[in-house]
Amino acid sequence: MAAEDLLGQTQAPRPDAARVRIGISILLFSSVFFGLNNNLARLTYDHGSNVMTLLTIRTIVAVLAIGAYLTALRLWRRFGRADMPTFAMACLTFTIGTVLLLESFRFLPVSLAVLIFYLFPIIVALIYLATGEERLTPIGWVGVVAAFCGLALALEIFHGFELNLIGVVLALGAALCLAVNIVSTHRLMRRVPGILVTFWLLFVSGVVYAAGMFAVVGVSLPDAGTGVLVFSGAVVAGPIALISFFIGLSMAGGTKTALVMNSEPVTTILFAAAILGEALGWLQYFGAAIVIASIVLVTLAERRRTG
Repeated sequence: MAAEDLLGQTQAPRPDAARVRIGISILLFSSVFFGLNNNLARLTYDHGSNVMTLLTIRTIVAVLAIGAYLTALRLWRRFGRADMPTFAMACLTFTIGTVLLLESFRFLPVSLAVLIFYLFPIIVALIYLATGEERLTPIGWVGVVAAFCGLALALEIFHGFELNLIGVVLALGAALCLAVNIVSTHRLMRRVPGILVTFWLLFVSGVVYAAGMFAVVGVSLPDAGTGVLVFSGAVVAGPIALISFFIGLSMAGGTKTALVMNSEPVTTILFAAAILGEALGWLQYFGAAIVIASIVLVTLAERRRTG
């Protein structure tokens, strides 16, 4: 019997293990573009733009691209009434989580805020443990904890920082929002074509970002020349990262998605070294290696477990 894939088309069913491995590969691809986008965004802000302008425009680009695809292949369809509460939760947590994380940077060093935010893989695993929807193996738990420790090294979190309770709460809130978003979105993708879920998730968040941009901070485009170039790069890299993330989520599942996305801060600091000229110490490279090794460990363990 044919199965419906993320793009709304039918295909012969894949073995679960092969589908998961493809999903993990797509998520790693996504993390590369998230890392690139993060650094281009930093340069964009230096050239006169702001967070809400970039979020709004990159989301519009993603929505237009997915909408064109859905229209060309006539894949539009409505959500069932039973899916609406889950969809509302996914939209709410996706939108609020992004804002909370960005706000946490005002109160905490970015590295500390990101480390707290990346507690979300553990929160995802705990949610699935409580609901019984997915089970993380002992090796999986080892991988999640090891990746978190490696991330702490990669972000140089032990160089000292000033703890701010408001920033901690904001970063933890962002982590909780993303964890709930991953679980909610993956539930929807079991019943609704993933590309349709992705479209409406980005559409709703885009409306909120646009409202915030016009009502609060205003439109702020970058300076001509280099500013336009890096802004354009971020507008392209962001949608690629977002769309591939949701494709990978639909194939790999929530727990493995959360684990694999620990690679995003690693790609961010590597691009920071390449693009921004930031110097990396041996401890950061060692932490990055631990994160990557953790992802490989869990992937190989999954392959051995499922054959």
